[in-house]
Amino acid sequence: MLGERQRPGGALIWGSADDYAHTLNFGQKIASGVDLPESDVTLAFAEGFDQEVERGGGPDEIDWGDDKPGLLKDRGARLAAVYHQQVSPSVQPVAVQEEFSYQVAGLPVPIIGRIDLETASALVEWKVTARVERQPKQHWRTQARLYQAAAAEKPRALPAAKPLEWHVKARTKTPTVVTAATELGLLLMPSPAAVEATHERVRKLVTTLLHLIRTFGPDEPWPTHAPDYGWACNWCGYRPSCPWWAGEENW
Repeated sequence: MLGERQRPGGALIWGSADDYAHTLNFGQKIASGVDLPESDVTLAFAEGFDQEVERGGGPDEIDWGDDKPGLLKDRGARLAAVYHQQVSPSVQPVAVQEEFSYQVAGLPVPIIGRIDLETASALVEWKVTARVERQPKQHWRTQARLYQAAAAEKPRALPAAKPLEWHVKARTKTPTVVTAATELGLLLMPSPAAVEATHERVRKLVTTLLHLIRTFGPDEPWPTHAPDYGWACNWCGYRPSCPWWAGEENW
């Protein structure tokens, strides 16, 4: 609303480059049934990394934190290679990065999204994380349920509702990939009741958002849990200008 742009972080650049590399591989695999050579995937990661840096305004406009761009790029390429070695051979996609427009009853606009990967039996969501996650984070579940509902509306989707698997790629010192093949906590089975509960949660969130817009608009600070319960503040690029953190020195 204020037209302020948050500086992209190094982790976001890494995640986008990882998507780019594996999208290139799986996109051609739909027809070929064969993975690209590993060298092509790591090269695609490097290309995607450079493209995202340029899109973000150049190296000086990226919030690299304590990381060095070159080392981050090399680590990302190694993690992309590990995923390609350990997971890609067992995946035969039917769709990659397919966009959808999904209307939830009671919302004024549709939800626009893109599902990373779809196979004949499951949806797949890629996550590049700071540490190994063997269970989905809470905020992953709402996204996943909406993806399941949107995918179930497609005429060619068989079965009508598919499970969703998270493929977690951890940016740890030793690149690590975990999937539902070994961690059942990363598998979310379809549930019509859970989808309806998600619809209601989204409707309530939109109602709250509209209330805040009408009540405070762009000029007054919106009520938040910051700073007393603002754990997410540590990851927010707008924290330096946040009125609730004014005068605090523990940045």
